Amino acid sequence: MAEADLPTFQDLYDVGKTELLTRAQAAGFESVDLTEGSVSDRFLGAGAAIGDEVVRTLVQQKKKCFFSTATGTDLDELADDRLGISREDAAYAYGAVTVTNPGPEAVEVPAGSRFGTAVDADGHQVTFATQSGLTVAAGDSEGVGVVAEEVGTDGLVGVGTIVEVLDSDLQGLITVTNPEITVGTAPSDAVFLDFIRAAFPDVDKRAATEGGIEWGARRVAGVAYAKAIENLNEPGRVRLVVCDENGDSNGAMVQLVYTEVFIYWRALGIPLDVQGATKLTPTVAFTIAVPDTKNQPAVQAGAAAAVLRVLNLLEPEETLYRSSIVAAAKRVEHVVDVPLSSVVIDGASPPVDLEPGAGEIIRGVLTNITVTVVDA
Repeated sequence: MAEADLPTFQDLYDVGKTELLTRAQAAGFESVDLTEGSVSDRFLGAGAAIGDEVVRTLVQQKKKCFFSTATGTDLDELADDRLGISREDAAYAYGAVTVTNPGPEAVEVPAGSRFGTAVDADGHQVTFATQSGLTVAAGDSEGVGVVAEEVGTDGLVGVGTIVEVLDSDLQGLITVTNPEITVGTAPSDAVFLDFIRAAFPDVDKRAATEGGIEWGARRVAGVAYAKAIENLNEPGRVRLVVCDENGDSNGAMVQLVYTEVFIYWRALGIPLDVQGATKLTPTVAFTIAVPDTKNQPAVQAGAAAAVLRVLNLLEPEETLYRSSIVAAAKRVEHVVDVPLSSVVIDGASPPVDLEPGAGEIIRGVLTNITVTVVDA
């Protein structure tokens, strides 16, 4: 999924709002106060903020998995894991500064005197220490070598950026600047990546993960679900199952996906078979325990709707677990219990989870869901 397709804070808020209103209606409430600052609004906002942070974290984690987006230590770990190579050890950047004494008397600048860049917006400052001592005559300037105080590429700074005198006994007596960039640390990400691509010309093909293929399929209009499965009997060959949000597919959709995705990935050396999903619409029956003081018919309808959502969010070839039906029904307000033993899919005896076959996708139909209510 492209970052542009990821849900925003407002998207998450709206999903929570829809869920809240659905539950309220099922429980018999005529209205819900959603005005700004209300209890419901604050809870929805908090939930959306949590979801927004989860999305941000997932994006960052995904970036670590690809050579084109990993940086810093993430790139190092990826190169070591996938290719068994490592960047040259990080070192202390070094360079030279010019120290100027504008005063009337000579100034002694001892070895180890500390200079730094200006503090940036994040409060970060790169610091350096002189490698030798020097005496700067009145009104004169002298050059001296410096070395970064911390290992790594942060020590690579541009011309004229080392401008702060950090030792209090020298402040006000001298000024400092660097006439040249600092050098000598480990290769930058760009240089390291160029080396990787030169040594392993097909490295970006290895980044063509199943998730990347699925993303490419979902670019096709009408494709809501795409599942890429590697053929274990023919390593490297991938089977791609596609369908719309209702679990339906047709020849035209398959052809469009073939045109959009297959030819491109084949050019990367990945054989790909595209097929439309076959929809399964199982019957589901289960029992819920609800206090007799509650609106049992409304709770019954809410439980059926909750389970329907579970079925309609399954991916191609994803198993329908009886435990997921229990969990969904239990989340409905006033449902006290949902015995796992009561959950039966397609009338199976004894009850078992429903595992779709190759190319199949499970979709729910409300008329196929039977909810029995007993007093809690």
